[in-house]
Amino acid sequence: MPSIHLPNIVPPKETMQRKAINLDQQEIKTAIQDIEKEFTKTTDHICEEQKDLKSLISKKDETMSRLEQENCTLQSEINGLKSRLYNMENISRSRNIELQSVPESQSENVLQLFKRLCSIIGVKMDDTNILACRRVAKMNAKSNRPRNILVTLSSQNLRDLVLSSTTRFNKSQSKDHTQMLNSSHLGISGEKTRIYITEHLSPECKHLYSETRRVAKEKEYKYVWVKFGKIYVRKNDECEAIQIKNVERLREI
Repeated sequence: MPSIHLPNIVPPKETMQRKAINLDQQEIKTAIQDIEKEFTKTTDHICEEQKDLKSLISKKDETMSRLEQENCTLQSEINGLKSRLYNMENISRSRNIELQSVPESQSENVLQLFKRLCSIIGVKMDDTNILACRRVAKMNAKSNRPRNILVTLSSQNLRDLVLSSTTRFNKSQSKDHTQMLNSSHLGISGEKTRIYITEHLSPECKHLYSETRRVAKEKEYKYVWVKFGKIYVRKNDECEAIQIKNVERLREI
């Protein structure tokens, strides 16, 4: 019986390799396409988030800009109110003077003490010119200094006359500082203590004045004084006067 030859159905090795390569390439292509889709999806999401973030930042910037403008406006209004309050305080205190370091006693009559002081410095003072005369509470309750005597006069001109007359009296005694206005001039017994007559300053101005005196002493400024509620310093007789409006200005001298 003759032999039957069957066709060779086993693909050649090269064909199988080619198919395997094509299959791998297709899988790789599919994988790359999937990655590209995921990447595109991710980048689109990031872009949307960036847009939202930029929009949020823009709104925040607008809010901050608006708040800064409002803050500047409010600060300007506050400074204006401070200035008005300062002027009002000066006006309300413009007829007042303070007597500082006058020894206290239970039997004292502060009105008579003040009238005696006016007599010493050469100012004629009628009772009708004195609207009020009293001791006032200390700013520092722990201080051992006597309470100040606050005097309200009938006019600012009279107040200024008392102040200028006190200055002239003390200058006349400049050769002997122990004879400057002191407790013995008022007939107060005991240890002689220097008495100071000053404008009636606000607590803030008093604090600034105290700091100014301290700094002026450290930096050897010759003169420190207050006039019409304003504080001035002067290095020496050749230098010009400098107005001290605040602590920042004080640091610059």
